[in-house]
Amino acid sequence: MNDRQDLEGIGVPPDLAAIHAELSSLSYEERPSFQPELEAELAREWVRISTHPPTSSRRHLAAAAVIALLLVGLSVPGARASLVRLVSAIQGPPAEVAGPLQPDPGTPPAITVDLPEAALEGDEPETPLVIPSEPPSAPAALERYRGPEATFPEFEDRGRVEWVIREHYPLELQHAGVGGTARLLLWVDSTGAVELVNLRRGSGVPELDRAALQAAPSFRFTPARRRGEAVGAWVEFDVRFRPLPAAGDPASVPRPADPISGPDAPDVLDLSLLPEWTHEAVLTAPAQREAGELLRAAVDDDELLESLGSVESILAANPPSGRGPTRWRTTVTGVLEDAMVRDPDNPAPLLALARIRRKQGLRTEARLLFERGLQRAMRGGEGVSPALLAEFLYERGTLVRESWLSQRGEGRVPAASLPIETCSQARSSGEAVSGHASVERLIAWNHLCPAELGVVFAEAFRRTDEGAASDLAVSLASFRRAVEADPSHVGANVEVLLALADEGQWNAVLDGAQRFIRSSRGHPYGLLISGLALQRLSRSEEADGQFKMALRVMAPSEASDLEDIRLLLGGEDEAYAAVSGDERKRWVDAFWAPLDPILSTSVNERRVEHVARAAYAILRFGGALTEPGEVWVRYGRPDEVRVFRENSGLRTEFWDYGNGPDITFRRIASSEDMSLTQESRAYLTDLLRVLPHRYGGRSRTVFSLPGQMSRFRGDVPGQFELEIHTEVPQALTTIETDTLEVGVFLISAEGERVGSTIRKIPARPAPLSFRAPIAAGVSSIVVEVFNRRVGQAAAFRRGVAALIPGEGGATISDLLLVEPTWPSGGDLDRRESWVTPETLARPLERDAFGVMFELYDVAESTSGYQIRVELVDRDTGRTRTLPSRPAGAEGFRTAWNRSVELDGPTRDFVTVALSDVPSGEYTVRVVVDVPESSLPLVATRNLDRR
Repeated sequence: MNDRQDLEGIGVPPDLAAIHAELSSLSYEERPSFQPELEAELAREWVRISTHPPTSSRRHLAAAAVIALLLVGLSVPGARASLVRLVSAIQGPPAEVAGPLQPDPGTPPAITVDLPEAALEGDEPETPLVIPSEPPSAPAALERYRGPEATFPEFEDRGRVEWVIREHYPLELQHAGVGGTARLLLWVDSTGAVELVNLRRGSGVPELDRAALQAAPSFRFTPARRRGEAVGAWVEFDVRFRPLPAAGDPASVPRPADPISGPDAPDVLDLSLLPEWTHEAVLTAPAQREAGELLRAAVDDDELLESLGSVESILAANPPSGRGPTRWRTTVTGVLEDAMVRDPDNPAPLLALARIRRKQGLRTEARLLFERGLQRAMRGGEGVSPALLAEFLYERGTLVRESWLSQRGEGRVPAASLPIETCSQARSSGEAVSGHASVERLIAWNHLCPAELGVVFAEAFRRTDEGAASDLAVSLASFRRAVEADPSHVGANVEVLLALADEGQWNAVLDGAQRFIRSSRGHPYGLLISGLALQRLSRSEEADGQFKMALRVMAPSEASDLEDIRLLLGGEDEAYAAVSGDERKRWVDAFWAPLDPILSTSVNERRVEHVARAAYAILRFGGALTEPGEVWVRYGRPDEVRVFRENSGLRTEFWDYGNGPDITFRRIASSEDMSLTQESRAYLTDLLRVLPHRYGGRSRTVFSLPGQMSRFRGDVPGQFELEIHTEVPQALTTIETDTLEVGVFLISAEGERVGSTIRKIPARPAPLSFRAPIAAGVSSIVVEVFNRRVGQAAAFRRGVAALIPGEGGATISDLLLVEPTWPSGGDLDRRESWVTPETLARPLERDAFGVMFELYDVAESTSGYQIRVELVDRDTGRTRTLPSRPAGAEGFRTAWNRSVELDGPTRDFVTVALSDVPSGEYTVRVVVDVPESSLPLVATRNLDRR
């Protein structure tokens, strides 16, 4: 029922009150909008049975009736949507958590910042910000729609949601047994994507709150529908973090890759303390030189080796130029086999022969040779260096990893899950293979019916790669042993650190990367991985420093890939290619500036994320300009990857990025070299014109900052004044000792930053108010609240066009919604202390509100004006006139005549009644009729009602 209000007010007898208590103890969740429906049903039930004497049997019948009401309600779309979805992310009982770490949620006094022009001057010009369209101003409770086709948002794949939450559950809290529940409020747009994320109620553990907020943008919903049309809607539910019980099955949670053991390393190394280092120096590996010397000693015939080419070519399994590969490898194989017999303790011939067998595709034989060579290297004592031992371990690990790649993420879908009538356009594509859908049919559905295929994948995709986990464990163990033997080994370090990165263990990645940097004396791959980890840990400034150091020592081709922005350009790649030197640098800076998501910081987080993505693509795919690297750089890590087996050893990977078709690649089973399918290449070409790239949610999180902005005419001609009223989001209020940075930035019509100011305030929930005089050249304003310790921000971005006069020259200001309190005889100035503006951070629950506005340039001959207040339902378009009462008037009416102030602007304050207005999303309209104009002056403001 309802645990926030008892039933005494409707005269319910003890029997029915006891039923209410029993139902209240049931374990389910609810939305506040469900309360009136249930209580109305209870009241009607009580009226029906009140004429009969209460008996025990009737009490049970009543209980059964109410429970039946709940069960039947679950079959009605409106009622089902009223119940809050509960996501149990990690199974097991929640741990006891000490009292909340957040400040007292009581409403503190507002923080008001007056911003004179002098405080907003003197900044260096910047490129313009991209001002997004205004999102819904505040959430509203969902109401039941009586039509048969109404539906509400639901998770597409609840199992995937649980996996996403588990991935974001901080490992240290899991191991410490700390859990909790955070309630989220999400705006799910008409495509089913999560557009806005808000924290409705914290868990008491700030780290869990941040984890829930960071996980939410990856959730996938089927969108709400009204009258058959997809619409946006608010969804509210709990995200529950439950640590595993002490005796739990560890296999129920994927085992992460183990961090690299070794001595502690500084958090971020100062490379100025290391000697100068160049990339080319690393390519001359000591292990390769040692293997060459050992191979020369094992063959013991310099003339024979010269006839076969060089020792280096034999060790690399590459025939010299002009030699036939097959005959050369046959000859070399005989020489190496003889050397293995002649020198039974020498591992070098086994290393060379294993590489040849690997290139011939004889992977099983190659693995046996690596194992034998590893045994020789391990018993070689002082004759084999740790570097060569590490090379054997690395080679064995890569070979086992290829076996894992041949199965990774593989699965299948029953052919019956893709009926022809669901996607008739794909009628002729691909026959079923052994009862399972063919890859050709899946690709056809992917591009012709992507939404339907998404449902099929969520419901019918079954993994078949159970055996891959053991191969992955063996390969990672081999890589870790290689790092322990030779802490500077490049390949083994990269493989272990990327495995940790894929598990999201960013602190372990950073720790291991710093050890790698120190042992290798500044290897650029260590710097790239360190920067990637810092970026994921919301330390973008330090990440930027690591990337810049890597650029100084990287190979020129890789350094070029790291900074190249051609992949992100829609139709400007020719202009980019035509410039060079300082001009290109200015061009690139101008490209990045409007994409900066947080102006309060010294770095452009979007630019840092681009470099981080490019770094991962270089290390994982061999380059940012490879086809998988291109997709990764443009759109980031996919939400999910599904793999399907084809004939001839091919695999097709479906990279799921949410709405729209998946990106599909083909690769050889044991290879990570991938190429786009023809269909996805065409799709990406089309997508380049619409969405060249996107900013991900894997760095500093930027929340939407709700609030209202109102424009009023200033005291100086040609100038106007802005009022912005918002509040500190609960998501940013961490611990009491934290401070928040509040920044206000003015952007000119030319895109230059013409003013800014940053103030520090306590990290506690509080209203925020800003007043700033705005010159005519300012076209947009940005307000940011930034928590530097956790690297999260909330932003309010709006365009600020000048007020436009009406037909007769008169002008109305924007509306300022305030609390409905006016002291009799008080001055109607919006700067007076009695004025308490609404922040619109949540739906209005009171039965009245106040509205202030100003009129300018009303003709002196005008005897007065008439006002009325209208309310427009944003869903249905229905308009009603609301009862209102201007300051100084008695009673409520639907229209009022008011007098004009001839000396200065005419100011007015109106109290508006909402007592008979149901929950919903509305637009308030103040309509002012002035005699000299045939058209009224109209000012509007969005208002949500609960």
